[in-house]
Amino acid sequence: MTIKRIKLTNFKNFDSLDIKIKDKNLLKGQNGSGKTTIRDAILFALYNQTASGNKNTDHFIKKGEECCEVELTTSKHIYHRKQSKNASQLNIDGTMTPQKSVSLPEFDIFNSVFNVGYFSRLPEKTQRQLILNNTKHTSKTKMFIDSGGTVEYLQLLLKILKSNEIKDVDKSIKIVNAKKLRITKEIDYYIHVIEFLESEKKLASNDTLNSIFNIRDIVQQMYSHYIKPFTDLKNEKLLYKKKLEIIYKTLNNIPSYEMRMKSQQLLKRLKKEFKHIKLVLIEPLKSGLGRKDIFRFEINKLPYQDLSNGEKLRFDLIISQFFNSLLKEPIDIYFVDEASILDETPELPVQSFITQISPFNFTIE
Repeated sequence: MTIKRIKLTNFKNFDSLDIKIKDKNLLKGQNGSGKTTIRDAILFALYNQTASGNKNTDHFIKKGEECCEVELTTSKHIYHRKQSKNASQLNIDGTMTPQKSVSLPEFDIFNSVFNVGYFSRLPEKTQRQLILNNTKHTSKTKMFIDSGGTVEYLQLLLKILKSNEIKDVDKSIKIVNAKKLRITKEIDYYIHVIEFLESEKKLASNDTLNSIFNIRDIVQQMYSHYIKPFTDLKNEKLLYKKKLEIIYKTLNNIPSYEMRMKSQQLLKRLKKEFKHIKLVLIEPLKSGLGRKDIFRFEINKLPYQDLSNGEKLRFDLIISQFFNSLLKEPIDIYFVDEASILDETPELPVQSFITQISPFNFTIE
């Protein structure tokens, strides 16, 4: 997609603005002169959201006016959105269109490409999900085996899931909740695993492991019947319990294993710019009773928030281009705020908007 023209009416500080857009666009002006208004107008027209993802866009209406309008002409369509204090109306090529019918990438993906730096401001959990959901699918059965599991243990777990031994779901849940009141290291560990399995529901694929990731109640029953600390187990049950412990420890390794696999392409790109970069995916809990899955890059042992502004921008540019490469139909539009912190203006493919502070009123070159 390429943007050809933007027309604003009563949008933020502008009574009206009509500009033709080129491939390379340098937005100059004082702070508050309207440089980022172009970014806001594009996101408003396409998604009716702000640059930070807020769906309340009433504040875009110029003070003293009843409504604002943005007309965005692209290489594919003309988007015209009108926002009043009570409602938003979108027309695409002259036809009124509900937002849910608009054929665009989801907002977080589009904004991670277009609005350079947006991805780094998202919570770690959201960052993880964006990468997991938009990179190539990997079989969880394969990950289970690659993480140290065996076909024998996988078959055992599937057998248990289909077994008549597992009954009375509500009673088992009560047992688990009661045990939570007497936290031990082992119980805390397996509760963490159950919570992971819960989150995996959304990511389950059509492979052998689906039944594991879809049935939380059965997993809880397995926990209450086989995983809780037994002291009077016969040899057969003790062996059964040990096998289940191995299965769960293996399952607990899958999130970081999957994340590492799906981040390899991104990490490879980043290493071209930053020699000393590390991807951290696991962190011990403060309680010392387990670990949690995280998603964090460290450059020269520093997290993103401690990098210089120039390092942050170089990092963010790579992130934006990475997400653009994942799309079947690349967005190919980048908005870079305050690029003057770099030694030289970045070279971006296709279409770009780059802001630069100047002592004059807003201009576009």
